[in-house]
Amino acid sequence: MSKLSKTTTKIQAQDNLLLLHGDDGFRVQIQLKELKSSLLDGASEISLINFSSKDDLNSQIFGLSLFALQKLIFINLEDFNLEALVGDLEGLLCQEGNFPDGVKVILHSSKKLDKRTKSFKALEAMVAKIYEVNQFSPWKPLETVDWLKKYAAVHQIKIERTALEKLVEFYGNDSATLVSELEKLYCYSAGAEIKLLDVKDNCESNQDLFALSDRLLDRDFVGFCRSAYKTITFGSPLPLLVGMQSVFSNFLVLKELSDEGKNSNQIAELTGKNPWKVGQDVQKLKRIDQTFLRRLFFALNKLEYEIKTGEGFDPALQMRFRILSLVS
Repeated sequence: MSKLSKTTTKIQAQDNLLLLHGDDGFRVQIQLKELKSSLLDGASEISLINFSSKDDLNSQIFGLSLFALQKLIFINLEDFNLEALVGDLEGLLCQEGNFPDGVKVILHSSKKLDKRTKSFKALEAMVAKIYEVNQFSPWKPLETVDWLKKYAAVHQIKIERTALEKLVEFYGNDSATLVSELEKLYCYSAGAEIKLLDVKDNCESNQDLFALSDRLLDRDFVGFCRSAYKTITFGSPLPLLVGMQSVFSNFLVLKELSDEGKNSNQIAELTGKNPWKVGQDVQKLKRIDQTFLRRLFFALNKLEYEIKTGEGFDPALQMRFRILSLVS
């Protein structure tokens, strides 16, 4: 595929070319379905683009269909080199002028595109509309609650506001997990209104995740094992382990950037995280060395593997063995 066009020809924005992207992949897919529903009628044809040259792209967009006068074409940007794809689109528009009537093209990505690149700026000039779906801020939980309330209403799920707030308190801005838990509660309630007590009884809080992480950072391995015993013994340990892997993966990134001499504001800008929270975590990690953090992270990974494979046939005992092996 070609590079970005160097032509001086003015390319007009295409009414039938849309862009959808963002870092909340789950909600991007929801938006994609909504776009499909709003744009697709009985006479339309859906084409999933798979091409290796500009000629292939030309035939997909400008080629006539024997079955429909209209086409709705999806292009997953994650499958292609963005610069090359944008160059091909520019070339086609310079050659053909405009996309044909009856053809709508939706470019989509479950990752947020870098708006600073030439590729994005060229794409921005071509598309009629940009839909950007980003994760809700963890520091503005009411935005997440409002979105989940609308989702529940659309899917005819009755739930108390306090129950929604408790779900968000448990799972933060993880839209995929929130919807999964909401649907689980809907099945549990058999269509009746979901109450606050239903959430408390059937969903797990992640509040202990950070307290347990702090115990590991403090090398309080015995205290960690005692605190985690209930979760490991009476429920699946895997959600806890995955959550802690995420916490320590984040800690490693912050520690590496901090050790490189970057301050909290620079780290927040690079990672896209809240500056205040970054400052708190960087301060916490000052007394911790990278080697120890890596040992913790790999121990949690090893423990997850041992439980999943059955090597650790007793999860509680295996957790105690793996964590206490860190004592040195």
